[in-house]
Amino acid sequence: QLNVLYNIASLYSLMAIDLNSMGETTNLTLQCKYFQMSAMIINHIILNYTSNLTKEQNENLTSSRAAVADNSTLMGLKYLMMAQAMECYWGKAINDGMKDKIISKLSSQVVTFYQNAITYSNKSVLIRTDWIDNFRDKCWNFQAKTLFRMGKDYHLQEKYGLEVACYQTV
Repeated sequence: QLNVLYNIASLYSLMAIDLNSMGETTNLTLQCKYFQMSAMIINHIILNYTSNLTKEQNENLTSSRAAVADNSTLMGLKYLMMAQAMECYWGKAINDGMKDKIISKLSSQVVTFYQNAITYSNKSVLIRTDWIDNFRDKCWNFQAKTLFRMGKDYHLQEKYGLEVACYQTV
């Protein structure tokens, strides 16, 4: 049952990625829903299957290289799916021409999710280091995007000192 749930979560993430490969911006909402569903299923696994495991059972799952492993791996994957879903919202906000303040808040949330994914993935023995490096790169990218959009918002508010500070930090 645990493996079936994990495979369904994986399928949702693959369906979202497949929508991204089509290159159409109209699929962002559906893509976001798929990433959210994946995160929700992984969270269900964490709450109902792995949270009650003893330390020895958790080590056995990890050492046997089971498809669904330790809590750190699952938490890392959950936050990765949440970050990707938030990236879709961010992309949709840009396409819809929303205000810079809203876009900066969305990109800030993407950063938070990637930071959580990095934290848990570093504790995992199953998540590869090149993936973690990719998470870190995306985190830095969205930190810069956050500051850039904050700077643009400060410019509209005529807070030029804060605007310059944001641009210098980028």
